Amino acid sequence: MLRISTRDVPRADQQEFWRTTLTDIYFAVDTAPPAPVAAGFDSRLTRLEFGGLTVDRVRAAPYRVERTDRLTRTCPSDTVQICLLRRGRSTFVQEGRVAVLTRPGDFTLVDTGTAYSAEFHVHTEQVVVQVPRPIVAGVVGQVGPVTAWTMSGRSGPAAVASSALLALIRQPTDRDDPSARIAARAAAELTAGALLDRVDGPSRQPNPRAALLGRARRFMSDHLHEADLSPACVAASIPISERYLFALFADVGSTPATWLREARLERARQLLDDDPARPVQEVGVAVGIPRASHFSRLFRARYAVAPRAYRAVAARRHHDE
Repeated sequence: MLRISTRDVPRADQQEFWRTTLTDIYFAVDTAPPAPVAAGFDSRLTRLEFGGLTVDRVRAAPYRVERTDRLTRTCPSDTVQICLLRRGRSTFVQEGRVAVLTRPGDFTLVDTGTAYSAEFHVHTEQVVVQVPRPIVAGVVGQVGPVTAWTMSGRSGPAAVASSALLALIRQPTDRDDPSARIAARAAAELTAGALLDRVDGPSRQPNPRAALLGRARRFMSDHLHEADLSPACVAASIPISERYLFALFADVGSTPATWLREARLERARQLLDDDPARPVQEVGVAVGIPRASHFSRLFRARYAVAPRAYRAVAARRHHDE
């Protein structure tokens, strides 16, 4: 049984240690805390190998994970992840859908072979089950349509699947015998069946608020370069009232301004990472923060490093590759 913790890592190195850990045991991802982490980044992971599945209990400080198109191309993966909430609140975005997990037992599925993002808004505990894609595809056919759905673990097939997933993490030791393989596959197929019922079955109940939030985020992502982008403009694009727009973001513990700032800074980080030769001020303009001093201050507050210093590190990394 594998155990990993940031507690014995110097505070200044804890976030990077966590990002490296996730990349080493899962696949390449970018991570970032939602705010500077002067108090440290206390996170732990316990891994169980059971019947051909990897089952992780993850307890972590607030952070954001993104698997970009570039990372899926350079570091491909052929697994899906079932993410089940035990404590806290989390949001997953993939294929234009938004899954918001707020109650213990809620779960969703993400395809690690395509781009997605996940945000853990408070200290969160979750169970992460890595499943070979063919097991899920054998039940649902195409995996894409069943990703990033909010699955409530309180009733119906999803409740049965949720109980089966929780039973996996309660196993005392690693096992890979025939009985364990049968039980593990059954849990994965129960989850896939619940997702299929959610998407195509008679109980399908779309979440209109999540859909509207997704539309607002997509509009903002498409217009990050507009420095004067306002909540009124975003609300009018849907169209909904500004008050309702703020309520949608409140559902996931955020505000339009906070999400827009984070999206702009993350896009800036990606631009600096992808093209280190690009001038820093040009990057700021490209993400809607044209004043150089303001852009530098926001970037440093978010990533604990100035954009020029980050660009220099990215340039060295490109040179090494």
